[in-house]
Amino acid sequence: METNKQNALIKRDPDPLIKYPGPARLTVSPAADLFETSDEFVLKLDLPGAIKESIRLVAEQNKLIIQASTGHRDGNEPDFLFTEIGSKDYLRVFRLGNGIDNHLISAGYKDGVLTVTLPKNEKSRVREIKIK
Repeated sequence: METNKQNALIKRDPDPLIKYPGPARLTVSPAADLFETSDEFVLKLDLPGAIKESIRLVAEQNKLIIQASTGHRDGNEPDFLFTEIGSKDYLRVFRLGNGIDNHLISAGYKDGVLTVTLPKNEKSRVREIKIK
């Protein structure tokens, strides 16, 4: 077994401030929770580090498309000495049933969690029927 440090396969760099390339930009499918009330569905997605202005929701053809990103999008990334976090894009697509009123979908973003409210249309709402 070779013990000579000069011949070791892995050598520790003596300069701790040497620049290392950061990770490539990733596309991530964010984790989600979905629950239902009598009037709506509520969808929560984890988007840690997402820039609020980058979040985009599109409801089209029975699909809800959610996109967001972290980091700088204008090309002004800092000149990192070292990075493991990197930048990422979030993308998730959900199929919407006919019971959703697309025109009333709303969303809010707080503490890295996107909350999307999907109101049920009148036909899909639970209603109690009174007995005569």
